Amino acid sequence: MIDHDPDERPWTRAIEPFAPTFDELDRFLDALLKGERLAGFEILGGGRANTNIRLERAGNPGRDMVLRIYQRDPTQREKEVAVISRLWGKVPVPDIIVHGADSGVLHVPYV
Repeated sequence: MIDHDPDERPWTRAIEPFAPTFDELDRFLDALLKGERLAGFEILGGGRANTNIRLERAGNPGRDMVLRIYQRDPTQREKEVAVISRLWGKVPVPDIIVHGADSGVLHVPYV
């Protein structure tokens, strides 16, 4: 049972969302996925400290990806990757295409 409007969050965001430009995200994809280009992006709602960004791939229409940027605690990236890796094949979890501490473009930890 939900006793509040699901569009209203009962909490406030602790950290402003990470807001890269189209050009930065395009260079990020090209650098990490060798030739992959960006068609568009959307910063997704929700979350208190990290930012999730839907990436629309120019060469793969309909095969969008979500880029997760770790802003509050960079060590959480390693933990989330480990948990997803252990669960992969046992329960539905997202595929991890690439992750790292710094892409050389966005200068933030990402999955």
